[in-house]
Amino acid sequence: MNFLFVAAVLLVAGFFASFFAGGRNLNAPQKKFDARTAVFSLFGGYRGFIADFAWLKAYMAWEKSDLSKCLSNIELAVSLDPENITFWNLGAGIIAYDTPHWIFDGRSTTPMLQKVVRERQGGLALEFLDRGLKAVPHSRRLKLDKALIYEKVFNDKLAALECYKAACDATAPIYVVRDYARALEDCGRDAEALRLLEERADFFDKSHPSYGFYLEHINYLKNKLKSEKNMLAL
Repeated sequence: MNFLFVAAVLLVAGFFASFFAGGRNLNAPQKKFDARTAVFSLFGGYRGFIADFAWLKAYMAWEKSDLSKCLSNIELAVSLDPENITFWNLGAGIIAYDTPHWIFDGRSTTPMLQKVVRERQGGLALEFLDRGLKAVPHSRRLKLDKALIYEKVFNDKLAALECYKAACDATAPIYVVRDYARALEDCGRDAEALRLLEERADFFDKSHPSYGFYLEHINYLKNKLKSEKNMLAL
């Protein structure tokens, strides 16, 4: 009986994943009611299983650079399992970094048009991540994803800095603290970056493989600030 039920779930999942694959547009307004929610709520604990199935279909579409099927199945996966951080993380990366290449594949273009499309897709990825953060508001990974998109797509250092700041809470690992410090440096706030690194230094395991680089970062900033002070004194 269990086997038959699981088979039925897979059959329905395949049907609805295919049905909705062509109809989802990330540019379209989001409706409060989605027929998928009503259908899949019937399966209770199998929602995660069906979401994984949808993600598998998204991956298969990604391998073929099939933008429509890939994004619609990503959307289906996060709708069914909104607390799955991996779906939001990888989905945002596909939207921001992969889809522009798919859009321009085999088409004549210009640098200006490429910039417009990259920023449009980057904006969609940021909106996607904002939805993810509503589902999992404490996700450090999604905050870092936003920071990277602001840096790589928009070259917006201040917006990226705010995202790194949000990710760098009291329990942030060593690499996040260094990323936040680097973002402060990029905004010309070297003294704040040094103060951050020094304040957090005692919280980390000194045997950590990255701790030596952490100390080098501190010494680099000390020497840089000292050199700048000496230059001003001339």
